[in-house]
Amino acid sequence: MIRGSITSANGYMAVRSARHNVPLRALATAAPSTSTPRLRTDKRAGDISDVFTSFSGKKAQPLHARYRELKKNLTAGLEEQLQKSWDDLVEVLKVRTEEVAQKRESVSRSWCFAEAKH
Repeated sequence: MIRGSITSANGYMAVRSARHNVPLRALATAAPSTSTPRLRTDKRAGDISDVFTSFSGKKAQPLHARYRELKKNLTAGLEEQLQKSWDDLVEVLKVRTEEVAQKRESVSRSWCFAEAKH
């Protein structure tokens, strides 16, 4: 348990360590408004196909060279294990997807917040 004091300065709350007298974390209690909020009307709402190209039918963009090299370095020598792991996951997901389709809403827990102990 961290023990310390809470102080306020310039609209921020800071939790200070009792041992070292240094700020551990600062939280804004009230942020002054500097301008009126703008609504973005120039951008369409996104959906899951924006993240997963396999859902959109679009061709995936190649990775930037920096990320391509990083990925190659991280997976070098593990290609067969990674492919087998992926294939195993796809098989498990087929079974689980069918289970969710059959059970529908009963597959996820639901509870009433009012019944929760406070």
